[in-house]
Amino acid sequence: MRIIIAAGALLLLISCGDTPLSLLDPGRAEDVRMIRALCDTAVPTTGSIAANVLGINLFPLDDVRTLTELSNMSVPWIRLDIRWSDIETGDGVYDWHTCDALVHEVANQNKQILGIINHWPGWINNDYEKLSNRIERFAEAIANRYRPGGVLSQITTIPTNYGIRYWEIFNEPNLQGYGWNAPVNPAQYAIVLARANIGIHRADAAAAILMAGLSPDGYPWEKFMQMMCHLHALNCVDIINFHPYGWADRFPELIAKISNVMRPYGVPMKPVWFTEFGTSEEQMLDAILIKGLTQRGAAGGFFWFCLRDIRPDSEKYGLLRYDFSKKTAYHLFTNYLHQNGW
Repeated sequence: MRIIIAAGALLLLISCGDTPLSLLDPGRAEDVRMIRALCDTAVPTTGSIAANVLGINLFPLDDVRTLTELSNMSVPWIRLDIRWSDIETGDGVYDWHTCDALVHEVANQNKQILGIINHWPGWINNDYEKLSNRIERFAEAIANRYRPGGVLSQITTIPTNYGIRYWEIFNEPNLQGYGWNAPVNPAQYAIVLARANIGIHRADAAAAILMAGLSPDGYPWEKFMQMMCHLHALNCVDIINFHPYGWADRFPELIAKISNVMRPYGVPMKPVWFTEFGTSEEQMLDAILIKGLTQRGAAGGFFWFCLRDIRPDSEKYGLLRYDFSKKTAYHLFTNYLHQNGW
């Protein structure tokens, strides 16, 4: 997919290989109606939305000790990156083994999961018509498998009242490469979001759907949100989502700014969650963590990024170092949990 800006209009060429399927211009009434009509078929959750959610990103998952360390923490929620590409290895061919085991272990720890449907399979080949169709099928399959009373609870010892009820649809679609595998395209994301909503709610009407967390970097998040409003894409979500890196001390200001972006479109405000927040600068980690925990009440949900450093020599976001030794921030976080009744 390519984004072409010409004469102030955003033209989106949705293509299958080199063959164009359709040329969408969100400034042209008939194309706006087409996308809006799809987004207007989406329905909200029939369930309630959790408040005062506190969690951590369970990342990276390249060592089984990560789950052991998680079990030693009383954090009530985790954000779990579920890679579609790892499960649907071929068109309609599923391998649930690894994901089943992971969800089962987290269930045994009595922690709630925010699941991210992320990284579409390579066999889609950036065929956007196929992506739009297959995301609905996969979203229905994964919601049905992991909902309370779903397939996993029927084949394991997981209690039937346990399941994944919160689904985030991709990650940072305004910044290519962190879950959204193609160039930034708000209209294509709106279509994918609508189709995922349809699939998930077909399997579990009480599931809550989060918009992908927008990045403060990359394509300007305000413009991306404006397109979401213009195309009725926020009809497809129950929770708005942002990654407030760089907004320490300013969480309430950010919430107000999100509301101000939506207001001209007549879109009512929805709960806002911050599903990633942190820093890779270890000398600032303690201060940033304290600021995040102090202001997390501005949002309905707050997830620290992340449990463990991603690499031994860079991307040191973790409460644990890559070798699993504990940073001061680990103790600050666990003390906060205990002091607040977790």
